[in-house]
Amino acid sequence: MAPKGDARQAREYLARAKAYFHRHDVPRALAATAAGVQPIVDGGIVGRDLAELHGALREMVQMLSRDEDVKARATAISPRGLTFEKGAEKHLLAMLARILRSMRDEQEQETYEQAIARKQQLDKLLLHGRRLLEHKKVAEADEAFTEATGFYRNEHRLFLLMGKAMLEAGEPKRALRHLRKAMEVDPDKEQAKRVHDTAPARSKGEPDPA
Repeated sequence: MAPKGDARQAREYLARAKAYFHRHDVPRALAATAAGVQPIVDGGIVGRDLAELHGALREMVQMLSRDEDVKARATAISPRGLTFEKGAEKHLLAMLARILRSMRDEQEQETYEQAIARKQQLDKLLLHGRRLLEHKKVAEADEAFTEATGFYRNEHRLFLLMGKAMLEAGEPKRALRHLRKAMEVDPDKEQAKRVHDTAPARSKGEPDPA
Protein backbone atom coordinates (compact mmCIF):
# COMPACT_ATOMS: atom_id res chain seq x y z
CA MET A 1 0.00 0.00 0.00
CA ALA A 2 1.32 3.45 -0.91
CA PRO A 3 2.05 5.82 2.00
CA LYS A 4 -0.58 8.35 3.03
CA GLY A 5 1.80 11.07 1.89
CA ASP A 6 0.47 10.40 -1.59
CA ALA A 7 -2.97 11.54 -0.48
CA ARG A 8 -1.54 14.66 1.09
CA GLN A 9 0.34 15.43 -2.09
CA ALA A 10 -2.79 14.93 -4.16
CA ARG A 11 -4.70 17.35 -1.94
CA GLU A 12 -1.94 19.93 -2.34
CA TYR A 13 -2.05 19.65 -6.13
CA LEU A 14 -5.82 20.00 -6.22
CA ALA A 15 -5.67 23.04 -3.93
CA ARG A 16 -3.13 24.60 -6.29
CA ALA A 17 -5.36 23.78 -9.25
CA LYS A 18 -8.23 25.65 -7.63
CA ALA A 19 -6.02 28.66 -6.95
CA TYR A 20 -4.71 28.68 -10.52
CA PHE A 21 -8.26 28.52 -11.87
CA HIS A 22 -9.34 31.50 -9.79
CA ARG A 23 -6.34 33.40 -11.18
CA HIS A 24 -7.59 32.53 -14.69
CA ASP A 25 -4.51 30.40 -15.38
CA VAL A 26 -6.38 27.49 -16.91
CA PRO A 27 -3.38 25.57 -18.34
CA ARG A 28 -1.75 25.43 -14.93
CA ALA A 29 -5.06 24.49 -13.34
CA LEU A 30 -5.33 21.57 -15.77
CA ALA A 31 -1.75 20.48 -15.11
CA ALA A 32 -2.19 20.66 -11.34
CA THR A 33 -5.47 18.74 -11.54
CA ALA A 34 -3.76 16.01 -13.55
CA ALA A 35 -0.98 15.88 -10.98
CA GLY A 36 -3.64 15.49 -8.28
CA VAL A 37 -5.32 12.63 -10.15
CA GLN A 38 -2.10 10.68 -10.66
CA PRO A 39 -1.72 9.42 -7.04
CA ILE A 40 -5.31 8.13 -7.15
CA VAL A 41 -4.57 6.29 -10.40
CA ASP A 42 -1.40 4.85 -8.87
CA GLY A 43 -3.50 3.28 -6.10
CA GLY A 44 -2.91 2.92 -2.40
CA ILE A 45 -5.26 5.72 -1.33
CA VAL A 46 -8.36 4.43 0.43
CA GLY A 47 -11.03 5.25 2.97
CA ARG A 48 -11.52 8.81 4.13
CA ASP A 49 -8.52 10.10 2.18
CA LEU A 50 -9.95 8.78 -1.06
CA ALA A 51 -13.43 10.15 -0.30
CA GLU A 52 -11.99 13.62 0.38
CA LEU A 53 -9.96 13.53 -2.80
CA HIS A 54 -13.00 12.44 -4.82
CA GLY A 55 -14.90 15.43 -3.46
CA ALA A 56 -12.10 17.88 -4.28
CA LEU A 57 -11.62 16.35 -7.71
CA ARG A 58 -15.32 16.48 -8.53
CA GLU A 59 -15.37 20.17 -7.61
CA MET A 60 -12.29 20.87 -9.71
CA VAL A 61 -13.67 19.09 -12.75
CA GLN A 62 -16.92 21.04 -12.47
CA MET A 63 -14.97 24.30 -12.33
CA LEU A 64 -12.85 23.41 -15.33
CA SER A 65 -15.93 22.37 -17.28
CA ARG A 66 -17.35 25.86 -16.89
CA ASP A 67 -14.45 27.28 -18.87
CA GLU A 68 -15.64 27.62 -22.48
CA ASP A 69 -12.25 26.76 -23.98
CA VAL A 70 -11.85 23.62 -21.86
CA LYS A 71 -15.46 22.65 -22.57
CA ALA A 72 -14.96 22.95 -26.33
CA ARG A 73 -11.71 20.98 -26.32
CA ALA A 74 -13.15 18.26 -24.09
CA THR A 75 -16.27 17.89 -26.25
CA ALA A 76 -14.07 17.58 -29.33
CA ILE A 77 -12.34 14.63 -27.66
CA SER A 78 -15.46 12.99 -26.21
CA PRO A 79 -19.16 13.89 -26.59
CA ARG A 80 -19.52 13.57 -22.82
CA GLY A 81 -16.95 16.28 -22.28
CA LEU A 82 -14.90 16.54 -19.09
CA THR A 83 -16.59 14.53 -16.35
CA PHE A 84 -15.68 12.88 -13.07
CA GLU A 85 -16.71 9.34 -12.15
CA LYS A 86 -15.41 7.23 -9.30
CA GLY A 87 -13.27 4.44 -10.67
CA ALA A 88 -12.68 6.27 -13.97
CA GLU A 89 -9.75 8.36 -12.76
CA LYS A 90 -7.42 6.90 -15.40
CA HIS A 91 -9.77 8.03 -18.16
CA LEU A 92 -9.99 11.48 -16.56
CA LEU A 93 -6.21 11.73 -16.39
CA ALA A 94 -5.93 10.90 -20.10
CA MET A 95 -8.59 13.49 -20.93
CA LEU A 96 -6.83 16.21 -18.94
CA ALA A 97 -3.54 15.37 -20.64
CA ARG A 98 -5.11 15.60 -24.11
CA ILE A 99 -6.76 18.95 -23.38
CA LEU A 100 -3.53 20.36 -22.02
CA ARG A 101 -1.58 19.02 -25.00
CA SER A 102 -3.98 20.68 -27.44
CA MET A 103 -3.48 24.02 -25.67
CA ARG A 104 0.29 23.69 -25.76
CA ASP A 105 0.23 22.70 -29.43
CA GLU A 106 -1.64 25.93 -30.19
CA GLN A 107 0.87 27.96 -28.20
CA GLU A 108 3.69 26.41 -30.22
CA GLN A 109 1.81 27.23 -33.41
CA GLU A 110 1.47 30.85 -32.31
CA THR A 111 5.21 30.92 -31.65
CA TYR A 112 5.82 29.52 -35.13
CA GLU A 113 3.60 32.18 -36.68
CA GLN A 114 5.47 34.86 -34.75
CA ALA A 115 8.75 33.44 -36.05
CA ILE A 116 7.47 33.64 -39.62
CA ALA A 117 6.46 37.27 -39.09
CA ARG A 118 9.90 38.03 -37.62
CA LYS A 119 11.71 36.41 -40.56
CA GLN A 120 9.56 38.36 -43.00
CA GLN A 121 10.45 41.60 -41.25
CA LEU A 122 14.13 40.64 -41.34
CA ASP A 123 13.96 39.93 -45.09
CA LYS A 124 12.12 43.18 -45.68
CA LEU A 125 14.81 45.23 -43.93
CA LEU A 126 17.60 43.38 -45.72
CA LEU A 127 15.98 44.08 -49.09
CA HIS A 128 15.36 47.69 -48.10
CA GLY A 129 19.02 48.12 -47.18
CA ARG A 130 20.15 46.70 -50.51
CA ARG A 131 17.88 49.06 -52.42
CA LEU A 132 19.22 52.00 -50.44
CA LEU A 133 22.74 50.97 -51.38
CA GLU A 134 21.73 50.91 -55.03
CA HIS A 135 20.79 54.57 -54.63
CA LYS A 136 24.05 55.36 -52.80
CA LYS A 137 22.25 55.98 -49.51
CA VAL A 138 24.86 54.21 -47.45
CA ALA A 139 24.05 55.61 -44.01
CA GLU A 140 20.35 54.80 -44.42
CA ALA A 141 21.24 51.30 -45.60
CA ASP A 142 23.46 50.82 -42.56
CA GLU A 143 20.53 51.80 -40.35
CA ALA A 144 18.28 49.29 -42.10
CA PHE A 145 20.88 46.54 -41.66
CA THR A 146 21.34 47.44 -38.01
CA GLU A 147 17.58 47.28 -37.52
CA ALA A 148 17.52 43.88 -39.23
CA THR A 149 19.94 42.47 -36.66
CA GLY A 150 17.29 43.18 -34.02
CA PHE A 151 15.20 40.40 -35.62
CA TYR A 152 18.12 37.95 -35.79
CA ARG A 153 17.84 34.68 -33.90
CA ASN A 154 19.65 31.95 -35.80
CA GLU A 155 19.64 33.25 -39.39
CA HIS A 156 23.46 33.17 -39.41
CA ARG A 157 23.85 34.04 -43.11
CA LEU A 158 22.30 37.44 -42.45
CA PHE A 159 25.67 38.93 -41.53
CA LEU A 160 27.40 37.47 -44.55
CA LEU A 161 24.69 38.86 -46.84
CA MET A 162 24.92 42.31 -45.29
CA GLY A 163 28.70 42.24 -45.49
CA LYS A 164 28.67 41.24 -49.13
CA ALA A 165 26.11 43.93 -49.94
CA MET A 166 28.29 46.60 -48.32
CA LEU A 167 31.37 45.24 -50.06
CA GLU A 168 29.70 45.29 -53.47
CA ALA A 169 28.53 48.85 -52.80
CA GLY A 170 32.14 49.94 -52.29
CA GLU A 171 31.93 50.18 -48.50
CA PRO A 172 34.56 47.68 -47.29
CA LYS A 173 35.02 49.29 -43.87
CA ARG A 174 31.31 49.04 -43.11
CA ALA A 175 31.33 45.53 -44.55
CA LEU A 176 33.99 44.37 -42.09
CA ARG A 177 31.71 44.80 -39.08
CA HIS A 178 29.13 42.43 -40.53
CA LEU A 179 31.72 39.98 -41.86
CA ARG A 180 33.46 39.68 -38.50
CA LYS A 181 30.12 38.79 -36.96
CA ALA A 182 29.50 36.29 -39.77
CA MET A 183 32.78 34.57 -38.93
CA GLU A 184 31.64 34.27 -35.31
CA VAL A 185 28.20 32.78 -35.88
CA ASP A 186 27.97 31.30 -39.39
CA PRO A 187 28.69 27.54 -39.52
CA ASP A 188 30.11 28.13 -43.03
CA LYS A 189 33.03 30.12 -41.63
CA GLU A 190 35.21 29.50 -44.68
CA GLN A 191 32.94 31.44 -47.00
CA ALA A 192 32.62 34.26 -44.47
CA LYS A 193 36.42 34.33 -44.10
CA ARG A 194 36.99 34.44 -47.86
CA VAL A 195 34.70 37.44 -48.22
CA HIS A 196 36.17 39.04 -45.09
CA ASP A 197 39.71 38.76 -46.46
CA THR A 198 38.81 40.76 -49.58
CA ALA A 199 37.70 43.79 -47.55
CA PRO A 200 41.13 45.20 -46.55
CA ALA A 201 42.37 45.04 -50.14
CA ARG A 202 39.27 46.78 -51.45
CA SER A 203 39.54 49.51 -48.82
CA LYS A 204 42.99 50.30 -50.28
CA GLY A 205 41.76 50.08 -53.86
CA GLU A 206 43.79 46.90 -54.44
CA PRO A 207 42.59 43.80 -56.31
CA ASP A 208 41.00 40.99 -54.33
CA PRO A 209 43.51 38.47 -52.96
CA ALA A 210 43.84 35.30 -55.00
